[in-house]
Amino acid sequence: MAEPARPLTTSPTSKRGQTLEILGVDFQMALHNHDQDEFLLNRLTQDFVEIHGGSADTLNQWLEAGDAEQATRLMHNIAGVAGSFGATKLMDSCRKFERQIQDCGELRSDHTETFELELNNLIKAIEHYHSDGDQKASQR
Repeated sequence: MAEPARPLTTSPTSKRGQTLEILGVDFQMALHNHDQDEFLLNRLTQDFVEIHGGSADTLNQWLEAGDAEQATRLMHNIAGVAGSFGATKLMDSCRKFERQIQDCGELRSDHTETFELELNNLIKAIEHYHSDGDQKASQR
């Protein structure tokens, strides 16, 4: 079941005036987790989108092929990165799904849909975060 879109939130802001909670992703936490290094966070989030943007399809392929080890590793890796980026809902879902794959060797279709929704939410939040930073930089 699809969850309604999370609103952009105008919560705490960084030194450059950027909104730090976007679509339920806490970029304040992400900055804290990365020593307030916005350049590093920008690079890591861009890398995440490039590397894991298609991970929902990858997960489905591995599950269909019966490769529970690869699927479990993917969930574990994304959980860790999501947590460091302040995407706690995706992190929690990945941890739950990792355990289910380990126990059952599969995921229910509603779980794979939840993973895809949460992953896409983080990607959209990252895109908003980057576009807001680009707008602020061009206004200087």
